[in-house]
Amino acid sequence: MNLAKAMSLAEAVVGSIRTAALLHDVGKIGVPDHILTKPGPLTAEEFEYIRRHPALGSDIPAKITLLGQEARLVRHPHERWDGKGYPDGLMAEESPLEARTIMIADCIDAMLMERTYRQSHPPEKRIDKLTRCAETQVDPGIATIAAGWCREHPDQRILPEASVMLDKTP
Repeated sequence: MNLAKAMSLAEAVVGSIRTAALLHDVGKIGVPDHILTKPGPLTAEEFEYIRRHPALGSDIPAKITLLGQEARLVRHPHERWDGKGYPDGLMAEESPLEARTIMIADCIDAMLMERTYRQSHPPEKRIDKLTRCAETQVDPGIATIAAGWCREHPDQRILPEASVMLDKTP
C-alpha cells in the first residue's frame, strides 16, 4: 500500500494494512441494499446500520486464524481523530496506526473516484481536504505524509486494487 510505504512502515505491517484495506468495508454485506444505494441523506436509523458495518466486518476475518491482526484493523478505519467515529468512538491514538492509515487512504481514493453526484477531486482539493480534516477527522501526522504523497503522485490510487491483489502469477 502506497501510503504505508511512504510512512516507512515495516514490510510485514504494510502487508497487514494491504489485506485489511481490501477487507475494511466487507461488513457492508450486513447493510440492506436499499440503504447502501439510497440517493439521498440517511435517516438516523439507516445510519445506525452503516455504523455497525465495521464491527460486522471484523467478525469475518476474526474467524480465520491468520487474519487476527487484520480483523482488528477492519474494525477501526471509521474511527476519527476527535473520537466522533464508529463503531467504538476511539480517539486519536486509541485507534491502531494501521487503521488510521487505511482511513486516510480510503478518503483519498474516494476523492479520486467519479460519483454520480460529483466529479473526482483534483489533487489540490484532495490536499486541501486532508489539511482541513487533520486533527478532527484524521491523524495529522499521517495526513501530512499523505498530502506529500498526493503532491508527488496526483493521479494514482493509494489503496491496492483488488485485481492486483488477486493476481498471484509471479
